[in-house]
Amino acid sequence: MKQVFFAKLSAIKAIFIVSAFALITACSGGTAESAGTDNGGNTQPPTGTQPNQAPSVEITSNHSQSVTDAQAVMFIATASDAEDGDLSSIIQWRSSIDGSLGNGASVSIILSAGEHQVIATVRDQDGESAQASVYQVVVAANQMPQLTLLAPTSTDSFNDTQAITFQAQAMDDYDGDISANIEWSSNLDGVFGQGAEVSSTLSAGTHEITLRVNDSDELVAEQSFTLEVAATYGIATVFWTAPTQNTDDSELTDLVGFKVYYGVDQQSLDTVVEVLDPQASSVLIEQLPVGSTYYFTVTAINEMGIESDWSAVASKTL
Repeated sequence: MKQVFFAKLSAIKAIFIVSAFALITACSGGTAESAGTDNGGNTQPPTGTQPNQAPSVEITSNHSQSVTDAQAVMFIATASDAEDGDLSSIIQWRSSIDGSLGNGASVSIILSAGEHQVIATVRDQDGESAQASVYQVVVAANQMPQLTLLAPTSTDSFNDTQAITFQAQAMDDYDGDISANIEWSSNLDGVFGQGAEVSSTLSAGTHEITLRVNDSDELVAEQSFTLEVAATYGIATVFWTAPTQNTDDSELTDLVGFKVYYGVDQQSLDTVVEVLDPQASSVLIEQLPVGSTYYFTVTAINEMGIESDWSAVASKTL
């Protein structure tokens, strides 16, 4: 009987011991709390590192009005980051049409014509970025009119009796065809017409012809060229010294005037001009067709109509 009891008792102890060992093992795998560790009475675990925050950027300049492609536009922005502070100095600017515009809190730039989306981008030290954008309308600035000379050409020749035809065209980017406003002038004869086509005679000589036009914004375009105008007729001024004696050496007291003979043949001076003034010493002869040499001589006339011999013959080529 004792042996059976002992055996049973031993079996019970063995089960107990194993159970106790298992319980202890479970307790030793617990937290410091089971070991009586002091956490200052705080039952929450310690807080970890906060994640990086993205920066912010804001464009502060006003771009509601359009500008021209001849005007500089100022873009201004501010940027900041919770960790890095003020990032305005490293803002990157870019246009949807013109590409990169520069870096910094502000940029001043002339943009090409079009509707631009201008983007400000900033990036912090951890690579986080932010963007802001505005739209800026840029229109083409008014350009001066374009003048095109159509006539005359450099191979044309004219004389002072011909009506010369002048033609030109003037186009403006805003006003269109403004040829009717073209003003024509010569450095010798002044203003001689207005419009896309004018016809005028010019005096003989070398002319600097200027065509000038202005648009509705008073932008002016000018063009000049040289035009040679040949003389159809020339002039000659004949000078003389009046005689004071008759052929018998007596004093000439009844001088009444002079006759000037001229022509293109020295042996046949068949054109005469009378000068009925004893005090005269010259005469202007006009309307002499050019292209010839003219010969001139003078005689004196007294009250009785007696005419002296010819003077020496002078000449002029026209």
